[in-house]
Amino acid sequence: MGLPPLLIPPKKNQPLARKCSFGMGGTVELFLTLSNTAELKTILAWLKAEGRPWFLLGRGTNLIIPDRALKGVILQLGGTFKEITPKKAHRLSVGAGAGDLALARKARSLAFSGVEFLGTIPGSIGGAVYMNAGAHGHELAEVLEWAEILTPEGELLQLKPQELQMGYRSSLLQSTRCICLRAQVRLSLSNPSKIAAQEKKWQQQRRISQPTQARTFGSLFKNPPEDHAGRIIEALGFKGKQFGHCRISPIHANFLENLGGATFKEVWRATKRIQAAAQQQMGVTLIPEAETLSLQPSLSPCNLSLFCAK
Repeated sequence: MGLPPLLIPPKKNQPLARKCSFGMGGTVELFLTLSNTAELKTILAWLKAEGRPWFLLGRGTNLIIPDRALKGVILQLGGTFKEITPKKAHRLSVGAGAGDLALARKARSLAFSGVEFLGTIPGSIGGAVYMNAGAHGHELAEVLEWAEILTPEGELLQLKPQELQMGYRSSLLQSTRCICLRAQVRLSLSNPSKIAAQEKKWQQQRRISQPTQARTFGSLFKNPPEDHAGRIIEALGFKGKQFGHCRISPIHANFLENLGGATFKEVWRATKRIQAAAQQQMGVTLIPEAETLSLQPSLSPCNLSLFCAK
């Protein structure tokens, strides 16, 4: 069966290093940008029929991409998936392909408050739902009213945060092959200058406390309960330590910087060394926050409806 026609032409042997914030990655056999839900459904059916492994890529800001040629298909949401539409009662409907910063800016332009923290997170809304993105003491689940989800068998579900089991940097989507298509956030009316001032304050804090000018994939590890991964890594003596072409940031120890030419093996070695030291010396288990890109085949029908009300 041939590849179904798409509004945006497919790309073969697509380089991936520029598709992620860390700047590392090989190539993928086929890269498809999907413009609407109908195209996405058609391609998912084609992938299943062909038995091709695939991965849905957001903005690559919380992702580690192996530096080798990958066999399979990478999907990315474009077109209508990037739309942000005002709704009644201070609500915004946001496509999963829209950027976190784009949502924060749109909300500010309408004098809507509640997503200022997203102005410092460089990912997509789909990714924000997937991992319940958060910063500055806030997370998406606080303002998310519902997310529209597409199951592997093509069923559309509109799920609330509790149905998505959203927790600290986690959601039910991480253990399924369901795809977030759209989200609706419920905000409050405020003063645009006050909103802008809060955004500016948090952006300045981030520039001072994190390596925003370096190539990173965001936080290296999730924070353990009642502690901070950065404090642990620094206490273990890893802050500023170099592993080949990457290093633990001298600004914030929970970030790994690509100094240019970093390899997947170097990233893996740095991660394992820190995890082993934390376990042996402090009895702490550090869990990576970034996901490693892995092309997986389509699964059998998803059991999401067992957990969620339709």
